[in-house]
Amino acid sequence: MLVTAAERRRGKPENEEDGEDAAMMGTPLRRKAPAYEMAEAELHKERLQALASKAMRERWLLQGTPAVPQEEEEGRRKQVEQDELHVKTLEDAIHRLESEILLLENEESQISAKEQVLRQRLRETERSIEDLQKSLQSQDGGNPYNPEPTIVLH
Repeated sequence: MLVTAAERRRGKPENEEDGEDAAMMGTPLRRKAPAYEMAEAELHKERLQALASKAMRERWLLQGTPAVPQEEEEGRRKQVEQDELHVKTLEDAIHRLESEILLLENEESQISAKEQVLRQRLRETERSIEDLQKSLQSQDGGNPYNPEPTIVLH
């Protein structure tokens, strides 16, 4: 309520209505500056946004998840299902590849073992051939071009 200069000299108005009437009839009303009103409106707007945000946060805390439209929830659920299926497929492929790797490693070690046995037999065969050639050479008198070789069987 604005008070006129006359009312200030007299003191308080006798009743509220008289004071308001006098204020409107006496000195001109004082209004707040437009910039101040805008700033005040902006402050109220910020307070409302903060309250709305706080209310949404409290609702989220109480419910455990934010309120989202049904379509978004359905879309997220489908995406999660697709992702889980893709993960399962990849895990299966990984397990299959690991099994194949183990089989190939086993086969490789078996082949390597067989190769070792074959190399050993080859060395033994080469030694026996060399021994046979030496034996033949010693019987022939060292002539490697003997037309009639003699083989001694024991």
